[in-house]
Amino acid sequence: MIFKFVVYLLLPFLALINPLKIAFAPLMTSFGKIIENPVENIIFTSLGVKQLYSDILYIRLLQYYGTPEEKMEAFEYGSGEYPLFYPMALNIVATDPYYTNAILTGAGVLAFNLDKTYKAISILRFAMIYDNNNYKYLTLLSAIMIKESRKNLYDKSLLDKLYEVSILEETPVILRQITAFLHKKAGKYDKAIEIYDLILKTSKEKYYIENAKRQIDEIKKMI
Repeated sequence: MIFKFVVYLLLPFLALINPLKIAFAPLMTSFGKIIENPVENIIFTSLGVKQLYSDILYIRLLQYYGTPEEKMEAFEYGSGEYPLFYPMALNIVATDPYYTNAILTGAGVLAFNLDKTYKAISILRFAMIYDNNNYKYLTLLSAIMIKESRKNLYDKSLLDKLYEVSILEETPVILRQITAFLHKKAGKYDKAIEIYDLILKTSKEKYYIENAKRQIDEIKKMI
């Protein structure tokens, strides 16, 4: 207990360790996980402060992303290449796959700021190995897929995953609506109608009911 208290006091100083220095540390691949700086990871985990270590990694990630890149003439937050962002974000997932806020931040920045869609998806899919039906992950995943649908790009396995979750009893209606929309855009009309019909049967909100009716009529005219 005393040791943990001391480590927490040192957290601000540990987080200030230059992430650029640790980014090129050796990688250890095991069971599909990529661990950056495995010695440091093992030490913190063995001492029972895994969550603390995840916090340190998250702070380093934010510091890295908030620092102007050397070749930047004018710093604009959110822009740039940041080639180390993905491995650093992946390291957080490998260390603590249940660290939802850090994982959402990593995937969101990759998808919408750095335009690295498939790396963002890989972060979410990695986390979902452990937290399979996390609605926050699924909602972000569906938002990324809507972004890609503008280019008429669809990932069948991801569509199938969203469909499987959308028909579960406890799934939020907003996620069902997004899933139905994506299936319609992808030309999977039968599943789109099925999900919209499920919304009609389960939702009590007027907007979703009216939209579902309208979408079903539109799809039937397209078939």
